[in-house]
Amino acid sequence: DYSSLSLEELNVQLKLLLDKSNIQKTKERIEAIKVNFYKKHHADIDLRKKEFVEAGGNEEEFIPELNPMEEEFKSLYSVFREKRSELNVNSEKEKQNNLYQKYQIIAKIEQLTNGQESINKTFHDFKELQRHWQEIGIVPQAEVKKLWDSYNYQVEKFYDYVKINKDLRDLDLKKNLESKLELCERAEK
Repeated sequence: DYSSLSLEELNVQLKLLLDKSNIQKTKERIEAIKVNFYKKHHADIDLRKKEFVEAGGNEEEFIPELNPMEEEFKSLYSVFREKRSELNVNSEKEKQNNLYQKYQIIAKIEQLTNGQESINKTFHDFKELQRHWQEIGIVPQAEVKKLWDSYNYQVEKFYDYVKINKDLRDLDLKKNLESKLELCERAEK
């Protein structure tokens, strides 16, 4: 609860939070400090203005004196904005990297449907790609729909490939069985 702290104490708390490495986790507390700081600062200005008017001064002529605590706060808060901006830039880079990795996985799933390996190995590789897909972090929001459409298309295509392979294998087994039965009948004759 920052409402009970003085302007100086709020600056100390802000500095302590800025020294922590994870701005993402502390940003809500920093914003709470900002709200409380300016609430107290404006209350102080209002009080001085009231005293100025009561002493016979004209309200329009009141000019609040610069508060060194506010200057310190502004300086500290600008450090916070710089760190948050840097964090956002890094986050965007990470999202772009995640997007690239996910498109690589989609391409590998597409290659699986064109491969000549056994269906068991292909299916194992497919499951590994799906596991890796889930481990990758978030991507840019603007790309999510296109990415998922592409992914779902390739997954569906893969399952169609598996089904066709199963159907072809069943057909081969049926033809082999018919050939063996015919061979057995000729051998019996």
